[in-house]
Amino acid sequence: MTTKPTQPHIPLNCSKPPECIMLVSLKEFIEVRLDASQHALELARELMEVRLEGLNHLRNQVLTKAEYDSAHHALAVKHDSDVKMIQSSISDLREWKAEQKGKASQTSVYLAYCISILGLIISLVTLWHEVIK
Repeated sequence: MTTKPTQPHIPLNCSKPPECIMLVSLKEFIEVRLDASQHALELARELMEVRLEGLNHLRNQVLTKAEYDSAHHALAVKHDSDVKMIQSSISDLREWKAEQKGKASQTSVYLAYCISILGLIISLVTLWHEVIK
C-alpha cells in the first residue's frame, strides 16, 4: 500500500493560539486515531500479561501451600497413630514386667524345693533320733 506524502497542517487565523484552527485530512485523522488505539491496545495487553503472571504466581503459591498443608496433615495423623501404638506397646511391656516381678523365678522355685527337702530330711533325722532313744 503506497501512501501519499501528507500535506502540512495549514493554520487559519493563527494570530493567537486558542484561535488556531488546523485543517487535517480525514485519512490522516483516521490514521492518528488508529495508531492511538493500537498503542492503547498494546499497553492494555502488556498490563494484562503482567496481571496474569502475578495471578499465576499467586495460584502456584496457593497450590504449594495446599500441598504442604495436606502433607503436613497426613504426617500429623500418622504421627498421632504411631504415638498411640508406641504408648500401647509401652503399657503392655509394663504389665508384663509387673507380672514377671509377681511370679517366682525358676531359680527361686528350685531354692524353695531344696530348703523344703532339707527341712524334711532334718525332721526325719530328728524323728528317727527320738525313736531310737
